[in-house]
Amino acid sequence: MPANLKWTHVAAGAALAVALIWAAFSLAPAQAADAPRSEQSLPRFEGRTLDGGHAGTDLVQKRRAILLVFSSADPDAGRAAALLEGIRASAQRANVALLGITRDRDPVLASHFLKLHGFDFPVIVDADGAISAKLRVPPGTSSLVLVDAQGYILGALSGLAAQPAAEDAALGVELRSVLDLPPEDTAATPTFGVLPAAPPFEVTDLEGQKSVKLADYAGKVLVFVFFLPTCPHCHEMLKYLDALAKQLANPELAIVAVSVSDKKYVVEEMVSDLKLSFPAYLDPSAKAQAAYGFQRTVPEAFVIDRQGRVVQRTAGASPRIEALLTLSIKRELGGPNPILLEKAAYSGEEFCSVCHKVSLDVPVNSYRWFRGQNEYDNWFDSGVNHAAARTFYLPPQKKVCQDCHMPLEPAPLGDVSAKGGMVKSHRFLAVNTALPHVRGDEDTIRRAESFLRDEKLLIDIFALKRGGRTVLSLDRAQPPLEPGEAVEFHVVVRNKG
Repeated sequence: MPANLKWTHVAAGAALAVALIWAAFSLAPAQAADAPRSEQSLPRFEGRTLDGGHAGTDLVQKRRAILLVFSSADPDAGRAAALLEGIRASAQRANVALLGITRDRDPVLASHFLKLHGFDFPVIVDADGAISAKLRVPPGTSSLVLVDAQGYILGALSGLAAQPAAEDAALGVELRSVLDLPPEDTAATPTFGVLPAAPPFEVTDLEGQKSVKLADYAGKVLVFVFFLPTCPHCHEMLKYLDALAKQLANPELAIVAVSVSDKKYVVEEMVSDLKLSFPAYLDPSAKAQAAYGFQRTVPEAFVIDRQGRVVQRTAGASPRIEALLTLSIKRELGGPNPILLEKAAYSGEEFCSVCHKVSLDVPVNSYRWFRGQNEYDNWFDSGVNHAAARTFYLPPQKKVCQDCHMPLEPAPLGDVSAKGGMVKSHRFLAVNTALPHVRGDEDTIRRAESFLRDEKLLIDIFALKRGGRTVLSLDRAQPPLEPGEAVEFHVVVRNKG
């Protein structure tokens, strides 16, 4: 294996030993947009397909892609195909290309395997294994190779036969995360401007004598969390929630921690060891887990607002996730909510959404709930996010809020975060021009105007409507306009990203 292509094992969730193998370079901190890429690029290949045509790397140019490399005789072929089945619909909606590469010498066997799993994407015949070797797929095993829109290999999933099948659900979650696909079960996942109603639940205390329901917490901010009592990451999450509850000391905050294991004595021991101030509950029928689409990755937390809507969903435990939950919980409780500028935690579009997707509730307007400013969903549903099926514009790579609105600028005062005399701007230009206007901050307004004029937007005037008639292709038709005439123009303003 070449020295520039190293592979490593990464656990998909707490206490899981998985077969997910990612290139070590994919775990490095994000590089600047103009920095040279160090990842392995997808090698060029082409060949005859099972249906007699031809296909190759040209099929996946400028698109994220999943390559299924298999032989129907591989012991893990069925499991690799099942994992692909689980994310295929979401991938196709997000314009992710699918391409198969089969080492089967008998095309009938390969065709039968594909039909069995309902796959209809192009499949290249690789009887001599030459393409598989280029992709570093070991002989005798099936693999899912993930490629980004710039043609670089993000990683590959391989060696499933040596891993317990019970871990496949966690692998599916990890695949979605790497490809920026939404969770399989979105019933309890806020997205696209929709805050879903929290599914009803009923869980029991450790003695089996008392149960609590979602309705018991009406009008409160509820943190509903699934945990495994033997999981160290879950312990960290529960200790964090306990400390936060004590710090806030707000009676309007409730925490319901539900074990995904029904071993009562293990849960009791954990509660005692951690000295938690809130009780733990059991879900013996797993109905709550099913209702919330539990992804088998613990801990998994849901923040539910006073109106019973899911406003935040997280999986795993880390300083970043704790910071995000803190911001979300404080936002729903109201009151001061300072930005947590932690070097290891404060980054990513989710943090921007805490303030840039706001609720104007009764304590603010003395009327009812309104959606306030919401830049987050506009970003999420755009081509810049690389996950929107409806957009026809896709930049070369996904960008988050900070990539555009926090450009590098000189740090003459020696900012502690500066590198090479430059620091990420915290002016957040063009995010909100109303506030500097109210403050009379002409300097910020001037900077925002300059920022927006610097090749940031595309404006397409694509149609004209007059007297019930619509004229298209204005650059060709060039319809004459009369002085004083009232016409309607159809304009599309696009963010170039």
